[in-house]
Amino acid sequence: MARYALVVGISEYKSRHLANLSKPEQDADAIASLLDKYGQFDTKPTVLKGEVTRAQLVEALQTFLEKQAVNSDAFIYFTGHGIGVRDDPFEEQGHGCLATSDTEVTVESKQVTSQTKAIPFTGLNGLIQKANLSSLVMMIDACHSGDFVGKAAYEQSFTAFNSKSDCLLISACRGFEEALAKKSEDHSLFTSAVLEALVPENADRAGAITSGRLADALKLTLKGSPQKPEAYGKGLGLKIIEFPPEERVSAAAVSPGNGSAVPLSRLPTVPLQMPPLPDHFVERPEQQERVKADLLCEGTKAGTLVVSAIYGLGGIGKSVLATKLARDLDVQGHFSNGILWATLGQNPDILPLLSGWIQALGDNDYKPTATESASNHLRTLLYDKRVLLVVDDVWNPEHLEPFRVGGEGSCVLVTTREARISGAHRYEIGVMSPAQSLELMTQKLSEPLSEIATRQALSFAERVGYLPLALELAASQIEDGVPWQELLADFKEEFARLERLDVYGQTEMPDDEKRRKYSLVACFNLSLKRLSQEQLRQFAWLGVVPEDVGLTQEMAETLWQVPRRQAGSILSTFRAKSLVLQGAKQADERPSYRMHDLMHDLAQRLLMSSPQPLIEGELPGLGLTNKAEAHSQLLERYREKTHKGQWHTLKDDGYIYASLTWHMEQAKQPEAIHQLLRVSNEEGRNGWYEACDAIGKPVGFVNDMGRAWTQAANNYEQTPSQTVVRLFRYALMRASLNSLASNVPAQLVGALVEKGIWQPAQGLAYAQQAQDPWQRAECIAAIVLYMPKALLPEVLKIISQIKDAVYRSYVLSKVAEQFPEVWPEVLSAIQQIQDRYGHHRQQTQGFSHRGLALRRIVQKLPAQYLGHALGIVRQIQDESDRAMALIALAEHLPELWPETLSVTREIEDESDRASALRGLAKHLPAELLPEALSVTREIEDESSRASALSQLAQRLPAELWPEALSVTREIKDESSRASALSQLAQYLPDLWPEALSMTREIKDERYRADALRELAKHLPELWPEALSMTREIKDESSRASALSELAKHLPELWPEALSMTR
Repeated sequence: MARYALVVGISEYKSRHLANLSKPEQDADAIASLLDKYGQFDTKPTVLKGEVTRAQLVEALQTFLEKQAVNSDAFIYFTGHGIGVRDDPFEEQGHGCLATSDTEVTVESKQVTSQTKAIPFTGLNGLIQKANLSSLVMMIDACHSGDFVGKAAYEQSFTAFNSKSDCLLISACRGFEEALAKKSEDHSLFTSAVLEALVPENADRAGAITSGRLADALKLTLKGSPQKPEAYGKGLGLKIIEFPPEERVSAAAVSPGNGSAVPLSRLPTVPLQMPPLPDHFVERPEQQERVKADLLCEGTKAGTLVVSAIYGLGGIGKSVLATKLARDLDVQGHFSNGILWATLGQNPDILPLLSGWIQALGDNDYKPTATESASNHLRTLLYDKRVLLVVDDVWNPEHLEPFRVGGEGSCVLVTTREARISGAHRYEIGVMSPAQSLELMTQKLSEPLSEIATRQALSFAERVGYLPLALELAASQIEDGVPWQELLADFKEEFARLERLDVYGQTEMPDDEKRRKYSLVACFNLSLKRLSQEQLRQFAWLGVVPEDVGLTQEMAETLWQVPRRQAGSILSTFRAKSLVLQGAKQADERPSYRMHDLMHDLAQRLLMSSPQPLIEGELPGLGLTNKAEAHSQLLERYREKTHKGQWHTLKDDGYIYASLTWHMEQAKQPEAIHQLLRVSNEEGRNGWYEACDAIGKPVGFVNDMGRAWTQAANNYEQTPSQTVVRLFRYALMRASLNSLASNVPAQLVGALVEKGIWQPAQGLAYAQQAQDPWQRAECIAAIVLYMPKALLPEVLKIISQIKDAVYRSYVLSKVAEQFPEVWPEVLSAIQQIQDRYGHHRQQTQGFSHRGLALRRIVQKLPAQYLGHALGIVRQIQDESDRAMALIALAEHLPELWPETLSVTREIEDESDRASALRGLAKHLPAELLPEALSVTREIEDESSRASALSQLAQRLPAELWPEALSVTREIKDESSRASALSQLAQYLPDLWPEALSMTREIKDERYRADALRELAKHLPELWPEALSMTREIKDESSRASALSELAKHLPELWPEALSMTR
């Protein structure tokens, strides 16, 4: 298929309203060069740049579309000014045009009301519709002068891009945005993004970049910029360029499956975070069913988040019971949005746990820097979800609070030894029955028990209080060849030793509980005493890692300073002896391990126990002076694996990146944390952030920054100056991260929710995160169409945080369109708007003044609220704003027309008064037309008077025509008088000769041509004279324009008109 390209870059403009531009020529050259090199076009791209007149652009477009690119693939790139012409004050969007070098515009009240010699979008659309192209991609990088053309104008004007399947239009920005260019840059912002997107890294496997791929890349590149590109049309698979094989990137760098270089979000999977059940598990239905019934009971919820708490001794099986419940199919079916799990322990690091939940819910971009913000974000994400939140091993009730999130469809399940959880449904878990105990032990054994061994096993189970963990430790020793009789004798001896030491003597606890604790410790000690000296040292080193952390052979290699394979073997041995538990499998299917919290406590004690215990029977430890020394030694082992001691060069082993600053904190090395966050890599970027980001875990950096903040704040009294500097730096880092996290474009948020890639609650979470109030309002407006009513209270709560009523009223109106009960809040917010004026009004998004707000909502406002709206209108001080709002309201309350006309008469600015009269002219009752004509006569500015009269003439009854004619003849300006006469002449045919005569007297050829085009629509018998007058126009462009209009009615003129155009 043949391929052709047309590139236009207009930089020079003659109109005083259109400034010259510095970038289009360079932009055109760069785009054309790239297309010439990689576009596989049949000829070099046609380039027009610098000064380009209407005639030149029309000829180029006609030649390109009607001749050169017939039955071929076409590509058009335009960079320069674009204008939006609003000749009706009630139009939401302007008529879009591409400005040429000889374009002239008329500006009234900072709006372009007319133009000459620009290329209307509708005209260009007509050429495209008629063109016989195989495909077309058109890109417009247009800076609209003052009034920007919005999405509706594009879509209405360029219907070809919706009707033809192989067409795509990409615009540089949205309607209210400027297409920007920085003086310091070589190209405009949009063209720079295009050049950045058209690189091999964004190509598909065949080396091609398609139109859809380019559109996606542009949105990603310009994410967070002041302008956001838009794409219209269905042609998303059209090739733009193709790189030769030697310049293509590896196929591994291209995302598989869909052929898109921009990573695409996938439908969120349901998170199931619970750990695996133990290899040897025994059902305990009497315990399970009570808690399960509570979790599944809808009647107990009463509109609040339910908390159920499982209480019991350490090692009694609380966590295993919670795991079993989380794996129950009925429970999973009830909590259809997933199960989240967090294990706290005595000193939990809460922020990373909350961040893990956020990521598990599919939100990988939000980077919380504080526990409170993370918890609030979770609350929003979970608002309308049915999720089971399991918080395991809670020691302090305050630690639980950030995890008490979710709506009434969710539940929190807590396991704790003795923490008092307010408002929780309490379930005490008992010990195993003898039968259950025997079943657990026999599962662990490879050979069945004899009758004697069975009695011995039951006797042992009774002595250890039927505690599952003690039973499993015992069974592991039996499996290792220790006879039951020997095990029982050793246990009795160790138990007696512990009683003599009276470890728990000073604590208040029942005798049964104390006996079970002694039994458990005795079993621990017996298992550890059968380890070799080296194995015991290795077990002790496990006390240096955090509670419930995943243990892998990669991290154990560094921890124990042994080869990786040996580290894996040691962990497997510990698992066989029940000293560690089975963890979740890693991504590569290799095993991981975890420690029971009681085992972890014991390992921590061994770190500092003497290598040569003074008390007989005590286990030898590592003899470290304190915990900090253990962490320092581990840090040094890891430092040896870095390049020149730089932590960001450390290879990720699945553990250290998440735990490095925790170890620094435990080692009493706060300065190391600050240094870590300060060091730059070879490229001059923050080394640790780049390293975390490279492994896909930037949230780890955020957690580290939070730890650094806390360390600095705690040191304020000792070093206030240094602390302030550090806190300021971390505050800037936080602000940067929050800005990145909240910079998701509203349209992208809406699209993700619309397509089901995000849930509405996730979109709402991002809206809440946005710091900019307009960004927040836009995000909510983008998702409200897809939002369930269950989210409405949360939405209104977030909207209430938007202080400026300009934005708050706007987004409330969008919500009210879906939920009518919100209309009273909309009106209340509108009443609070502080009206903007002048240039500030033009720059403000949302409802910049009350009049605009009321005009926008009145068509959808229920009738019962019209009275309230009228009250707000009458409070508006600016007569023009009040008049425009009254016009919109009077269409529903006709009794307001006299008041509306009276207010219009009071408008001081004559241009604004004429605009209001033009709006009134369409709807005003007949009995008020004489007064409207009188108001029109009072306008001194002839151009404004003529524009108002032209609209009013269409409604005037016959008896008012003489007066209207008199007003018209008083207009001194020839062009304005001719325009008004042309309108009157439609109803007074005798005026046509006079109108034609006045038109002939217009001195300016351009305006005379404009008037002739109007006359040509109504004077068929005057075609010869109009044609003669047209031919007398000296300016070729004006003559060609007038001839083109005449040729619509006199087809024989087309050759002459075309000749003039050329």
